[in-house]
Amino acid sequence: LSLVLLAAYRATLSLLERKFHLHLPSSARSLLLLGGTSSPGTDDVACHACRDDGSGPIGRILTLIFHYYTPLYISLAWMSTLQLHGAYSMLTASDYLDPEVLRAAFDGEADLPSWWEDELQYMLNGPGYLRNLSLVAPVCLVLTFLVSLCNTLRHVYVVHCKRGGINGHPGHDSAILIIALPLIYSLMSFKSVVRMWQICSNAKGGIGDIVDFNGKHTWEARLVMFQIMFKTNFMVADVYEAWALFQFAWLTLQVIGTQRRKRAEAEGSDASLKEEDCSQKGIESLTMQGIYLFIIGCLLESVYYLVTSSVEAFAGPAALGFNIKVHAIQEQVHYFFLGVGSIASSAAIGNVVTVELTFHELLEEFKPSGKFWSTKILVSFAFVQSLLLYVPPLNSLSVTESNLFYASLLCIECFGVSLLHWVAWNPREAWYSTLVAHFNDKS
Repeated sequence: LSLVLLAAYRATLSLLERKFHLHLPSSARSLLLLGGTSSPGTDDVACHACRDDGSGPIGRILTLIFHYYTPLYISLAWMSTLQLHGAYSMLTASDYLDPEVLRAAFDGEADLPSWWEDELQYMLNGPGYLRNLSLVAPVCLVLTFLVSLCNTLRHVYVVHCKRGGINGHPGHDSAILIIALPLIYSLMSFKSVVRMWQICSNAKGGIGDIVDFNGKHTWEARLVMFQIMFKTNFMVADVYEAWALFQFAWLTLQVIGTQRRKRAEAEGSDASLKEEDCSQKGIESLTMQGIYLFIIGCLLESVYYLVTSSVEAFAGPAALGFNIKVHAIQEQVHYFFLGVGSIASSAAIGNVVTVELTFHELLEEFKPSGKFWSTKILVSFAFVQSLLLYVPPLNSLSVTESNLFYASLLCIECFGVSLLHWVAWNPREAWYSTLVAHFNDKS
């Protein structure tokens, strides 16, 4: 829902931004979009055009300040603050996950299963590496937020200097959306860390009304619910991962189209230009089909788990019959979405890699390798970590502890990926202006 609202807000601001830039003469608008000068006196023409309408410059500045990235980072800051505040309260109450305090939290708990201590063996009795690793997660979330925010601001500043607004700079627009990926993934990972902490500390976590299949309020019922929430958090993160991959693929195709059009124009033949346009459309259509399938697959999976987990968490005993039916088919649903996700992600990544390898000469200015890995490496990390959990000594961890290790390590990795984004998505690269010129010519 938040992503849908963000898309609607982005579309509205884009319309306003176009309005504030349409009053510029075409020559001045081209100059401002490119952020350069073409001949003596053109700067004066452009600046005079900006002063023709007193509301123009103000409107352009306001739309730049309050574009979609502003509510995006405000909402992410708000959600991060809520999670950090709740985590701080939980950590102080448990003396930062002290084993003795965690064990005492289960005193008097009715209907505890016989295996509950085995589920928390390393948190209650083992070495403190798992506990210490998870305590680094909130620090990494804050650091990832700061790096992503600063990276976004430097793109906005470059757009401000060039003028033309975000709409006039599609490269920076897509880069900003991609830069938010490690922050969103880090936030979802940290939420999952908190869910595992709630299991370990026997916290109710706002789902005190959850019941087991016998209608009782038990720790085991909350454990199952928190683990479902853990999985749902990553389903939501994967939706934005798919969207970021879409943005990267779109940018790659536009850069290829720009270079191919330059070559066709150099030949000076209208037939060459027409042939180039037709073939480019075919390449874009075929490449994007796999990515659309990936987005739809991730979206369907996240919606399913969000709906079923929300009903189970907040409807309480009234939804017991529904919950029993959902759990009866959970294995079939898991393998269905696993198959869909495997096929869709393979098609999406395969298409992007094929295009990159085929047109690598046209992409030298774009430097796609670092950008591709910065966009897709989080899924690779998640896959590798899931395999590591089968290797000793990690294979001795329980489900709860495995999840805690997995999510905590991802929080750390997201900070590293945000630094990689800082290097890979340099706003001063020349291809941004080349792309602007291409779009300006098409319009």
